[in-house]
Amino acid sequence: MLTFVVVGGGFTGIEMIGELAEWKDRLCEDFYVDREEVTLYVADAMPKILPILPDNLIKKAENYLRKLGVKIITGAGITEVSKDAVILGEKGRIETHTVIWAAGVEGSEILDDMDIKQQGRKRIVTNDKLQAIDHENVYAVGDNIFYIPDGQERPVPQMVENAEHSAPLIAHNIYADIKSRQKKSYKPTFHGCMVCIGGRYGVANLGSPGKFVGISGFLALFMKHFLQRL
Repeated sequence: MLTFVVVGGGFTGIEMIGELAEWKDRLCEDFYVDREEVTLYVADAMPKILPILPDNLIKKAENYLRKLGVKIITGAGITEVSKDAVILGEKGRIETHTVIWAAGVEGSEILDDMDIKQQGRKRIVTNDKLQAIDHENVYAVGDNIFYIPDGQERPVPQMVENAEHSAPLIAHNIYADIKSRQKKSYKPTFHGCMVCIGGRYGVANLGSPGKFVGISGFLALFMKHFLQRL
């Protein structure tokens, strides 16, 4: 059964399904497989893929995926994965023997045994110093942070740049605790995000807070690889 399902419409899931879609024709030719027998799905419980991006870039990503032959299913919580199917709750089931799980980021399992306020997928609710709001001797870093900066509507994203910004601040604040000095507040300045859909197309939202610019196509792909080399 040549049906492949990627579960998760975030960056990892979309980059994975993009690679599968781009390689499909080449692999079918190499292994004498009828292209019509291969079906690719990406499924997510959220109402749209790549929710961190603005709607116009989401639309471009969806259009390109559909051009590659990918079927997109959103608003479908995965209730079960069996050896021969993915169950999509009220949206039915997809018969498949191959499921690639890329459904989001979750905090550390150590939080299961901690009496500490959490929100989302095991993320510690913090103040602006990145201290847990109910235990000031506990700090959270990277994907574990649930903190909404002043003037923002969403918590800081679970991205590499967030970890890079928060780690040195926490190191400073722990040292300040020990030496009874003033702690710093977390004021992240993210430069945007980029996602590749195969090797010839991408979407990106780049800039600084309040001044982001959306780009798509090969230019977005180039920018991602260029910035990764800096």
